[in-house]
Formats: sequence, structure tokens, C-alpha cells
Amino acid sequence: MMVGYEYVLVESELAEYIEVLNLPHLAVIAAVIYDPRQNQEIRTYKQLRISQHFSSDMIRDINLDGERFLLMDGTYLFVSPLLRQRLDASPFKYLRFTEGLSEFAGKET
Repeated sequence: MMVGYEYVLVESELAEYIEVLNLPHLAVIAAVIYDPRQNQEIRTYKQLRISQHFSSDMIRDINLDGERFLLMDGTYLFVSPLLRQRLDASPFKYLRFTEGLSEFAGKET
């Protein structure tokens, strides 16, 4: 999984699993990554287009009902608690989650 500004790329198998969930504010679209060193197109990833955005100053007011992905400030990927439960139980054991903002840079421990 790779998260950049306003985009999320995931392996095709994970994208297919997510797509069947029919989540609100989410579209799964084809993605092509170009490797200039190999002069080759890689088509084993899909883009998650998440249209539910919020800014960091809205974090206490976001709706976490149901299963949903959210993007904070166009860069940070969040999942609702129900979606996290489903993904934890999925065959994609490499997915890792943290609670709240505990892993954010600059956060005191």
C-alpha cells in the first residue's frame, strides 16, 4: 500500500476485496505505474479514490459510523472502527493499524 497526496495505491487483490464491500465515498480504478529503469508498465495495483476528506482541525467531528475510508489533509489514510475490524479479519495479514494519532510524527510518547 502506498499513500500519497490525494491517492492510495493497493495491490489488485486487496482492491478487489475492498471493491466488493461497496463502501461509501470510494471508487476503485485501474492504475499503471511506469518503471523507467525497466521501461515497463506495472499493472498489478489499483487506486482507491476516496472522496471523504477532512482536515486535521475537524478530527473530533468526523463521522465514523459504518465502514468507510477517510483521508485527512489529503495525505493520511484513516479507516472507521467497523472497517478496521473487517480488515483485521481479512486474509490480508500484512495490514497494520494504529489507534488514533499515536503513530503521527511529532507526537509525544
